[in-house]
Amino acid sequence: MKKKIYFQIFIILIPLLSGIIWPLQDLFYSLLSVFNINTDALKSFIASISNNNKINSIILGGFLTGSLWVYFNIKNKESLLNTGNGYFDSSYFHYWIGSKILGYGKVTLIKVPIQLQYKLIINDTFREVLVDSNAREKEEDVEVSTLNLEVESNTINFILSDTYQTKIDEIPLEKRNLPTIIIERSSEYSGVRTFNPNFVNKIRNCSNSYSRQYKHINIFATTNTNHNKAIVEQCFKNGGRTGFERISVFDQKTELINNSRKYYFYKEHIIL
Repeated sequence: MKKKIYFQIFIILIPLLSGIIWPLQDLFYSLLSVFNINTDALKSFIASISNNNKINSIILGGFLTGSLWVYFNIKNKESLLNTGNGYFDSSYFHYWIGSKILGYGKVTLIKVPIQLQYKLIINDTFREVLVDSNAREKEEDVEVSTLNLEVESNTINFILSDTYQTKIDEIPLEKRNLPTIIIERSSEYSGVRTFNPNFVNKIRNCSNSYSRQYKHINIFATTNTNHNKAIVEQCFKNGGRTGFERISVFDQKTELINNSRKYYFYKEHIIL
């Protein structure tokens, strides 16, 4: 994805950079003459701007760069930015450049780190956000449990278990004694991706309730793209009225210990 972004930016900037290095108008006139286009009027117009060939070259380079920028924005409007089979763990800056500078209108959340999924949605970075089309909707019962609510704090943990169960010892040690809400599916963790509206509703009810009491929220989630999109839009976005002053999403890591996979959350990303 980054190569695609850098390549298009390089193509767009070539005329401007070329205009700074050498007289671009001479090359431009030669190209037009190949197609038997009369350049007298254009030469007169450029000469009327300035008698300095260097300045005219830069102006012409800027015009051509602007034209290429418009072309790519029109071309990319209905295009998907992150395509391919890789893991799209580029920084948010690259996604912002792809959307706001290069005009890409679509992004998929598939194979995007969860903290980036939250940030892309909450900031409305792209016009259209795609999720896993293979996840079927299935209403299932959801369990809500609490820990440490008697502890005085302005921060609360939300542990959201969907694709597999998250245990309290998988979150950072310094976060385990904080007030914690655990929202998880009541059925067996099969690893099959589904979309459960009840799961999102429970999270929305809890976020609405506890945002009155706590300023900061830490999110530890094992949720698929369909749930992530709905959770952010319905629970934490709300036209900028989330109720929480700060939203942190924790990245997850896995290690192989004694031939057994160990999952744990380790890195905090402040989303809002």
